[in-house]
Amino acid sequence: MHRALLVLALLAPAVSLGCASAEGRGSIFPAGTVERMNRGVFELVVPKAGDGNVTYTQPLPLDLVPYAQRVDKFQGIGTAFAISPTRFVTAAHVLNAYEKQRFDTILLRDSSGKTHEISTILRYSQYRDVVEFEVVDPPANVAPLEVRNQVEIGAVVDSVGNAGGEGIVIRTGSVTSFVPEPVDGKWKYIRFTAPVSHGNSGGPLVDNEGRVLGVVIQMGAAENLNVAVPMAELEKIGTAQSEFYLHGGVSVSDGVHQEFADWHFASPLPASFDDLRKAAQANLRETLDRRVSAMLARTAVQSFPVDPGVQPFLREPQSSPALGSYVRDAKGHWTANPVTYKEIPIAGGGTLFLNDAANHLAGSLLFAKPKTAPLNLYLKHPTLLADILVHAQGIGVSFAGRAIAIASLGAPEVDEHWTDVYGRPWLSYVWRIPRAGESVLFECLTRPVGLACRWARVPLALEEAVRAALRRAAPVTTLDYVGSVADWEEYLALPRSYRPRVLAHARVHAGKEIDFSIGPFAGAVDLQGLSRSTWLSAFTSVDPAATTNQRVFEVRLAPDKEKPTYYAVEEELEPVAGSSPRHAEVYKKLEAQTAPYNGNARADGKTNVASGLLQRVKEKGKQMMYFCRAPVGDDKAALETSCAQFRASLKAPPAKEVDETEP
Repeated sequence: MHRALLVLALLAPAVSLGCASAEGRGSIFPAGTVERMNRGVFELVVPKAGDGNVTYTQPLPLDLVPYAQRVDKFQGIGTAFAISPTRFVTAAHVLNAYEKQRFDTILLRDSSGKTHEISTILRYSQYRDVVEFEVVDPPANVAPLEVRNQVEIGAVVDSVGNAGGEGIVIRTGSVTSFVPEPVDGKWKYIRFTAPVSHGNSGGPLVDNEGRVLGVVIQMGAAENLNVAVPMAELEKIGTAQSEFYLHGGVSVSDGVHQEFADWHFASPLPASFDDLRKAAQANLRETLDRRVSAMLARTAVQSFPVDPGVQPFLREPQSSPALGSYVRDAKGHWTANPVTYKEIPIAGGGTLFLNDAANHLAGSLLFAKPKTAPLNLYLKHPTLLADILVHAQGIGVSFAGRAIAIASLGAPEVDEHWTDVYGRPWLSYVWRIPRAGESVLFECLTRPVGLACRWARVPLALEEAVRAALRRAAPVTTLDYVGSVADWEEYLALPRSYRPRVLAHARVHAGKEIDFSIGPFAGAVDLQGLSRSTWLSAFTSVDPAATTNQRVFEVRLAPDKEKPTYYAVEEELEPVAGSSPRHAEVYKKLEAQTAPYNGNARADGKTNVASGLLQRVKEKGKQMMYFCRAPVGDDKAALETSCAQFRASLKAPPAKEVDETEP
């Protein structure tokens, strides 16, 4: 419920508890109270993350960090206080036991600087945002704080906590109101004006005698109206089971639809913090998977590719070299979502085509490798591509008030391969930036010219959830396969595990002729201007006859990818109910071999086009057509001649081999 209430300082480690201050108080504690606070209120710290595999373009300006923080091996994340010599209380969101990749070890640090690892969880309520725990080897001379369950509006109160991650500080204010908790109104929060800072979470709100009134859980967005959970709520939390509850905090998507739901989970107590965390994280994963399955069952008739409305679209697919997606338009019709890319030249050759969100934290990219660099170089060293994105986006960290650019993310922390429903092998990478508390995620598909990737830059705690969301979007992700003939030769020489099932039996070779066999198309083409630099494109779509497969519906050869001259062969499927009038007209004229599908060149405004029927496929409802394009200024007769030669060079592909081994 409170996962995002306080953002904890990443670069501000804690210092000695001895810095407690009563500066600015409107009242004076009884003698000895401040000293007891130093023995009853503690920092919660974690070992400093360091930089992992990350390197920077310049040395970090460590000299600008205060000495105490510079030499400290820990950083503060929150506050806790003692209610007995061995039992301590903090806010549940400080521990966030359900979040993945947060902190491996959380320690209680006393005023002498000694740390104590959290051992046993006695009470845990995400709903109330309070946790009670024990530690290994409790601190000596603990002074438990007395609890008071009564407080009035206008009462003078003090916030006590690890303010800004710089040690325990006492600050004064007053109680302004009591507000119902927002879910069911089962109790009322204490709202107060005593200042709090990042790191105060879990600390006590005390009265003018140092008695605990509540647990600080929330810093107000404005006007210093902060929030604490009354201590009376601690006693209402059971000791037999934990209580995890996220109100509307579970988001699931099938790639088209999105739903939000609550999450409830309970596990036996007492338990070690590690066991509690593992149980909560496992249940949250199971809950997400279950809700996605339930969503798919509910929305199946509206989802890709089982929605009947998908069939007309799949029979008249759109070609695009981008990493796009299948989406519904405003009228409920399926379409390929257009994606706009910004072209960024790369030093040393190659090009990055970048599409990202307005916040520059997620998007997609197409990478065209340098002509002189083998594709395998980027498959073996994925950091090369990640660093290209880092430099293009100017990704860095904030350190001592300065922006420090990252030179390299280093080796990925995660390097996995997985295969989607269409048999496309995805390359999954995770890089972590510990100092920023972030992960950089890549989910990539290979193609002859390079790689196509979804990417995201997310908080470490959201890493697993975002990776799962990216994978769930795979069935609606589109990609066509493009590159020079030389690129294709190199691509198809890689182990088969790097290319999709639809290209499992593909073959491309350049000699005197360009010999190719891709999907249902094959040929040995010998035309002027064609060479190993010729741009070869294979456009794919989901097969309407078997929606767990893809089909190649067009192959195109272009002597120069920057010019409109090319030779292509395409598979046309018979229209069905719901198909566009254009599709029905094309299929009918192609079958009859009437203009414009009679081999004669014509102008379509921008280019000259010659096209016609190549063959009728024995399988019912399929026809193959050929078509050729050239600039309007070119000779139409020459186009007809070269197109006839292209048609004559096409042939039926060989029967698919069975049980082929990897090259």
